[in-house]
Amino acid sequence: MRKNSVAIIIAVFVTTIASAQIKIGVKTGLQYSHLASYNEFNIQSDWAMGFNAGAFADIKTLPFLHIQASLLYWSLAYRNSNIIAEDPQTRSLIGDISLQRISYMQVPVYALFRFGLKKANLKIGAGPYFAFKVSDKTKIEGGDTFRGTIVPQGTKSIKSNVNGWGLYSGVEFNRWLVALNFQQTFKGIYDNLGTNLPEWKMGNIGLSVGYFLIK
Repeated sequence: MRKNSVAIIIAVFVTTIASAQIKIGVKTGLQYSHLASYNEFNIQSDWAMGFNAGAFADIKTLPFLHIQASLLYWSLAYRNSNIIAEDPQTRSLIGDISLQRISYMQVPVYALFRFGLKKANLKIGAGPYFAFKVSDKTKIEGGDTFRGTIVPQGTKSIKSNVNGWGLYSGVEFNRWLVALNFQQTFKGIYDNLGTNLPEWKMGNIGLSVGYFLIK
């Protein structure tokens, strides 16, 4: 899966690089993420704040169409859940998860339509993203913090990579960029032990600020 994801990204760049106009920049921002609600399993959790930071390239392929690809440090998190954590080796129960944060290196690739404003450009679009896990941290309610050693009850591991889709809206003025995005995983972030279990999908809403280094 990882090799296929990298191949897709390379193919996008190779097919557009010859005639494209490229701008390169850096950006960072805050995001709120959450675990999808699964009422049939009585699973509850709250939104949690995270952040992202990295570099991006904006490739102009047509006067009205751009491709934006980024490489970001990115995290998904949820808090105040009633999800019981367990040791994946012994299957012993540990306690309710009060906060779990999973960090990734994320590569979102958006196809963006550009609309010229009086003193700025508005870009709106959508596209897929690919993310590879870097680390994870889980805090138990009233207890300890674990790194990479526990999982929700009924799962065997946190997936090493996740893919998803996103919606993007950004305004560019001079060398600055302000963007709002929504993202959702295609599938769950955990590997389940059985079939009659939640999908464990996650979504997030983010606000970021960027600066074009090369324009």
